[in-house]
This record gives sequence, structure tokens and C-alpha cells, in this order.
Amino acid sequence: MQGGGPYEVSDCPKCGSLMWNGQCENIDCEYHWYPMQDEEEEE
Repeated sequence: MQGGGPYEVSDCPKCGSLMWNGQCENIDCEYHWYPMQDEEEEE
């Protein structure tokens, strides 16, 4: 991982922009205002 920061970067499934720790960088996207929640697996 580059940068060494605690950031998780991925593509937004809704608009295709970058997502930082579940929050989309596109201000028009729903996930910008309501970041995606991690789905925790129950064992």
C-alpha cells in the first residue's frame, strides 16, 4: 500500500468515482452523503 495511511480506496458502484473509506468523492452521489457501511460477516 502506498502512502502508509489508513485509507481504503475503491471505485463507487453507483457512479464510478473514487471512494475513500466508503465515502464517494463525487458530491452528487448518494454515497458521498451516506457512506457505504461495511457488511460484517457473522460467524
